[in-house]
Amino acid sequence: MTWSVRRMAKRQLTYLCVPTTLHITGDGYECHTEQVTTTLRWSFFSDVVTGPEFWLLFVNKQPAAFLPRRAFTPEQQADLDAVLSRPTKIEAA
Repeated sequence: MTWSVRRMAKRQLTYLCVPTTLHITGDGYECHTEQVTTTLRWSFFSDVVTGPEFWLLFVNKQPAAFLPRRAFTPEQQADLDAVLSRPTKIEAA
C-alpha cells in the first residue's frame, strides 16, 4: 500500500510540494494552496486506511487523497484518528 501512495505522490510532486494549509473539521477538510482550494466532506470517501505516515482516503477502492501525519501535532493526530474511524453514512440524493 505504501508503495502505491509513494508512486502516486511522485507523479503529483509539483502539485504536492507547495506550501499548503489544511483546515480539518468534523464534516471534512479544506486544502489551500496558491493555485487551488479543495473542500471535501468525509462522506465523499468510501474508505480510510490509517498508516504510520499518513491517512489514505479512498473513493470506490481508488486512492483519492492523503493527509500527512507530520502536518499535525500528536494531539491533532489523535483527534483526526477519532474522526476518521467513525462510520460515515452517504445520504442518497
